[in-house]
Amino acid sequence: MELHLIGVNKLKVTLTPDDMSQYALTCDTIDYDNTTTRRAFWDILDKARSRTGFDAASDRVFIQVYPNKSGGCDMYVTKISALSEEQ
Repeated sequence: MELHLIGVNKLKVTLTPDDMSQYALTCDTIDYDNTTTRRAFWDILDKARSRTGFDAASDRVFIQVYPNKSGGCDMYVTKISALSEEQ
């Protein structure tokens, strides 16, 4: 798993095929209403907080997931409540 801060309010998470397998996820089945997806998402965000300082726990977030060429996925997490406060 690679974690890249794109800005104060945005994080890019790159999951390898092994990461996807570990979390029991596929790009086609990621659904926040699914308990497995929700647990995986919050585990990833906990790791992101400890490694990068990106803390999404107190904000609303917008999540975009795209399959990548390696068989994993790229996930973009944007804190939207922080963005609306800036306006």
